[in-house]
Amino acid sequence: MGLIRFIVLLLIAAVAWFLIKNYLQKQQLRGRNESPRIAARIVRCKQCDVHLPEQDAVRDGDEWFCSETHKQAWLTKHKL
Repeated sequence: MGLIRFIVLLLIAAVAWFLIKNYLQKQQLRGRNESPRIAARIVRCKQCDVHLPEQDAVRDGDEWFCSETHKQAWLTKHKL
């Protein structure tokens, strides 16, 4: 009877070890794959009112534009 108990306890310990190891590996992989999200600032084109991320926009002073063409069109119409 003592040998059977030992084998059962050994099997329970092996399963617990396998489950814990698997869980920790998944947590470690999840931590590696998650890159920090950087919130992009959204700006509005002064010419056409399209909203776009700041890094894709063209800037002229405090004004934002979706393209160089819209920047030139707005400047021609309003600044001259």
